[in-house]
Parts: sequence; structure tokens; C-alpha cells
Amino acid sequence: MTQNISDEARIIANFRAALADHAPLNVKWRNRITRADGSIEEFLIPQNIVTKDGLNALAARAIGVVTSAIGYLAIGTVTAAHSLGSTVTMFGEISRKVPSILASSGEVAVVAMTWAGNADGLTGVALGSAACVNHASSGLGIAYNLTNSVSATLAASDFLLLQAEIQIGSHAL
Repeated sequence: MTQNISDEARIIANFRAALADHAPLNVKWRNRITRADGSIEEFLIPQNIVTKDGLNALAARAIGVVTSAIGYLAIGTVTAAHSLGSTVTMFGEISRKVPSILASSGEVAVVAMTWAGNADGLTGVALGSAACVNHASSGLGIAYNLTNSVSATLAASDFLLLQAEIQIGSHAL
């Protein structure tokens, strides 16, 4: 039996249309800066985008094609808006780490990491972007999600905690 490409395209289009109303992909970033004097600045970062490559990798992972999941958080200096086509080389990366928290519960995954001003060589650097990525080396891998609103400059004894909360769908359909 030969496969009808037009039927396949129609089925995928119908699936995507139905999925848009029932199983959205939402990502929230939390930013917490602990200053040397003990004061805390904490806020949600509303501007972020799940990239085309990230969406494709998540779909491929569901059927076991992708062997590398989100395993790193990275920060960079770019403050320009990211797009669906943004890649891992487009956010001015200056540091990438294995998250201190990499967990999931139900339909939510949480990825979090802390950077220290002096210890991580970030003192005085204007941090603008962050990304969930899948490769250990800077400039390589897939940027699943990017945000351009980190808005932090750390002093020597300051700490920055970034946390991405990724919700895929909802159990409350």
C-alpha cells in the first residue's frame, strides 16, 4: 500500500489545530538575585520562546528519536528578542551548567541553576538571556527555550538563580 502524502498532511494539520486548544506548551522563567547584603530581587520573566528546533526535539523525544534531552542551562548577554528560528548560537552565551534541579512531575518539568558573581566570572557582566539546552559545550546543541529578560548584573558576592518551568499540556482538559 502506498502512502498518500496529502492525507498525511491533512491528518497532521487537523491534529495541530485540535492540539492548540487542548495541550499548550507553556514556559515560565523565574529570576532570583540574592545580593551580598542579603536583599533579594525576585521576578517572573514573561518574555520567552520555545524555538522551532526545541519543539521538533520535544516531539521527536516522545517517540524515542532524540537521545539528548534538556540537560543544561546557559546564560548570555543578548537582550534582543528571540524568534521561533533562534538557535543556540544567538544569545551571546557566556556560561553553561548542569542544572542543580532537573525534575518533572506530571506534565511539568523544572530546570534550575545558580550562578555566583565572582565564582563564575560574571562580576559586572550585564546578563540578558538564558536558555534550556541539550549539550555540554558552548555553542553546540539545541536551544529548546530562550528568554531575553534576565536583566541582571552581579557583584562579586551576588547569586543568580534561574528556574525554567516547562508545562506540556494540562491534566485539566
